[in-house]
Amino acid sequence: MKIKGIGRKTANMVVGGAYGKPAIIVDTHLMRVSQRLGLVDEGLSPEEIEFKLKEIVPEEVQTKFSFALIRHGKKVCHAKNPECQICDLKNLCRWYKASFKYT
Repeated sequence: MKIKGIGRKTANMVVGGAYGKPAIIVDTHLMRVSQRLGLVDEGLSPEEIEFKLKEIVPEEVQTKFSFALIRHGKKVCHAKNPECQICDLKNLCRWYKASFKYT
């Protein structure tokens, strides 16, 4: 992060992706999905989300977990019009349960 323009997200992406070290990579997708699932509270900063998830996600799967949530956010759990009907996580999802409690 000493390099100009490199923040926590990019640094964690390199640490986790390139070096295989444990890392929570917080981008908009991971932030949205982790909040909707109820893993973290809404309104937290990316850094706060990173540290909260580090407390609950085992170190050995943190990078895989991050990439999985990022991919899920890109493919299924979109910011607008999430595809809840095809989501494998909907039964665990706080946002789904609150949004579709009458269906």
